[in-house]
Amino acid sequence: MQHKIGGELQRPRVALLGHFEELETDEFRETFPTVWEGTNLALLESKIDPIEIDLLVVGGGVEELKNWGDTCHVICFSSRIQSLPGPYSDIRICKTGESTTHEFELPKLPLPFDRLRDDDMKQVTSVRFWKRLGCCPQDIRFQAPLLAAAITGKATEEVDRYERRRERTTDLLREGAIVIERVTGEILASRFLREGSGLGVAWLPNECFHRTMWVKELAATWAAHDRLRLPGLLAWQGDSQWMTAEEKRLLAAIGNTLARRDRVLARYEQKLRKLEKQREAAEASANDGPRRLITAQGSELVHEVANALEYLGFATKDVDSRLEKDKPKREDIRITDPLSSSPWEGIAEIRGYGRSSGKQSDLQRLGRFAELYQLEKGSPPSKRYYFVNGQIDLTPERREAPLGSCPEDVEVFAHSEGLVVWTLDLFKAVVNADPQQRDEIKASLRDSVGLWQPPTQIETG
Repeated sequence: MQHKIGGELQRPRVALLGHFEELETDEFRETFPTVWEGTNLALLESKIDPIEIDLLVVGGGVEELKNWGDTCHVICFSSRIQSLPGPYSDIRICKTGESTTHEFELPKLPLPFDRLRDDDMKQVTSVRFWKRLGCCPQDIRFQAPLLAAAITGKATEEVDRYERRRERTTDLLREGAIVIERVTGEILASRFLREGSGLGVAWLPNECFHRTMWVKELAATWAAHDRLRLPGLLAWQGDSQWMTAEEKRLLAAIGNTLARRDRVLARYEQKLRKLEKQREAAEASANDGPRRLITAQGSELVHEVANALEYLGFATKDVDSRLEKDKPKREDIRITDPLSSSPWEGIAEIRGYGRSSGKQSDLQRLGRFAELYQLEKGSPPSKRYYFVNGQIDLTPERREAPLGSCPEDVEVFAHSEGLVVWTLDLFKAVVNADPQQRDEIKASLRDSVGLWQPPTQIETG
């Protein structure tokens, strides 16, 4: 499965390390969409990790790269850098000294580079003191085996492998040479592609080179085979006047497809916004309605329990609100069954607690209310209900069922036709039951005693 990517920056991502003229920096920013600057490694490291860079351009004043450039294309203009990544992991390109002669050769180059070099070299009269480029081991551990092989004339397999790669590196430097010292044949500027990764390396360690132009031309050349890291640099190929008929047809098809996609997305966005508004309204309605069985205390909880019971087919009557001021408090509501063939009426105490899951004293209070009911009616209530919304301070899944620590009290309560109802169970039964299942839930609430368990066939998950 393809994952979504966040924080993705537009490519090519270019890091400028060292000193550059302001005009050069401006030109780089016009050429590349993402550019970071740092006069030294510490400053650049504070802005970006080297593994996110596509192209590293090294200017003046830089003496070391550490691991910078190992995972990206590198163009270096610094003469103070000691080495750059080579075509293999165990070999680097390094300075091998300075030219001692004046004459130089300009080997054949592709036309864009040839013109650039002609412009840059027309004022150069000598390459004396230019830096010579060669190859050296990546790891200092190679130096001892190499020295031992030179003294004894016996080379290990590791040394042989290194020598073969060193020879190939020298060939790559020579194949990509930009300027050569004529008398010695030493390389003074060169570019090549690393084996395997295809990442480019170019080292032009003298001030005569026009840096922005060489960066643009080198990057465009490497872009031909690295469209991932260096996209969009072959701009002329995207100009319709240089396209084939098939390219134009496909480009038009892409445009039409994108337009259709945008129209479909716009319709879905509109539909999603409408659904989100409906969801917000439903959430508000639930918060002010049945979800109060989970969140409320006091009169709000009493009102919502009564609503749930009436939805199931019971009738309810608020007792406390009808009492005269000087009369003692009674049960919260009385519950009747309009469809009962014989007189049936239950009394209910409804409580919500922030920390407690329920209190034994509430059961005792219900006992007193039952006695008052019998004095009033001449017979005991048909049912005693204790509705509890406990531990409201916790999220619902972390709450305990009512009176879990005193099951013996619940058992005694059951002997007097008492039923403890956890309002969380009542909520799930009411909102998840099909309309035809309401009678079953109602019968369960009327006939059960002890701690109420919703009918098993009612989905309460």
